Amino acid sequence: MEDSASHKRALENFVTGNLDLAALEALVARFNIFEALGIVTAELHHSSFLAFLLNPRESHGLEDLILKRLLQETLQRNPEVTSITPIEIDVGDFSDCEVQTETDNIDILLRFPKHRFAVIIENKINSDQHDNQLARYYKQTIEKHPYPQVFGIYLTRYGDPSSDPHYASLSHASVCKVVTEIMALPRVTLDSDVEMALRQYTEMLGRHFMADENIKELCMKIYQHHKQAIDLIIENLPNQRDAIAKELKALVAQEGLILDDDKVQTIRFTSEKLDIPYFRGSSWTKSGRILLFEFINTQDSLQLGLYIGPGDDSKRSKVFKTAQTLGKPFAPGSTMYAKWNALYKLTILDKEDYRLPTEDLLAKVESNWRSFLDQDLPVITDKLSRVQWEKGD
Repeated sequence: MEDSASHKRALENFVTGNLDLAALEALVARFNIFEALGIVTAELHHSSFLAFLLNPRESHGLEDLILKRLLQETLQRNPEVTSITPIEIDVGDFSDCEVQTETDNIDILLRFPKHRFAVIIENKINSDQHDNQLARYYKQTIEKHPYPQVFGIYLTRYGDPSSDPHYASLSHASVCKVVTEIMALPRVTLDSDVEMALRQYTEMLGRHFMADENIKELCMKIYQHHKQAIDLIIENLPNQRDAIAKELKALVAQEGLILDDDKVQTIRFTSEKLDIPYFRGSSWTKSGRILLFEFINTQDSLQLGLYIGPGDDSKRSKVFKTAQTLGKPFAPGSTMYAKWNALYKLTILDKEDYRLPTEDLLAKVESNWRSFLDQDLPVITDKLSRVQWEKGD
């Protein structure tokens, strides 16, 4: 009861007569179309608008100015990713640049047929690189477009380093800098609608992806004086990823399946028919199970897979080779890895789905889960149950 009363007093003090909070609200209360549409953290919309700015043939009237400056900014900071120099970018004619979005899951792909090079842009707002995606995007691009030069830009809030040497790191603050500098050029004359859109875009980046000093100072001052209340608010904020994890655990439990691990990012389970001694002997989870279904719950995707985890090599090898002979829905690939191998994969949610309200998002999770229960799970269980596995210890 004492903690509850203390929390209540902290919240009351936070919202009552807080002049610093009022000043902060005034700074961030100016209308912004990106905020009004609720797309500040929507990667698809960010990528679409950035692709619009980078396309020399779009209606912004800036031709290839933003495209060139962004490439120059990237290569000045990361000269090691390609032999192309900022000077070559400056003198080149990039009017032929082809800009594609969400092709083969790549956020933005820039192709320069005349100059024989391509640039992959992976745009991250609140998620991290995962599932070796940067290397996959690079490989599929050089296979599809075998130019002498292909490199990537790993665009993140703070210019985080990429996991792949073919990608240059760049921050959203750098994008804001490039657009702001071009808007200030004496030779640039912008249509009033375009100018407003660019100002709204850079303002949104400044508010949410850069450290505005006035905002930063006020935030620090407010936090120092109201730490308890702010920590309490953050602790109790609704989280889409948490909501998905909670829904998944409930759905697994409803079907009488065996929950093995229930972290927010990874939720693992098996069925009674597959929970046999042969599929034991792993250091993967506390249960010792080698074979498990696993949800991978990230900020912008939800995948369901059937995985072989670390464990006895002879068992793992037999399970992997057996799955290769069982046909659909198994898709184990041709290479067996040392620790984890996916025998089956299903996309429950993709990037586009995260634009939905949480209620609709959870409804789609349940719908796709029901399809899995009706279609793939019975086939997987039946095929694996028919195999004559050796008896475990």
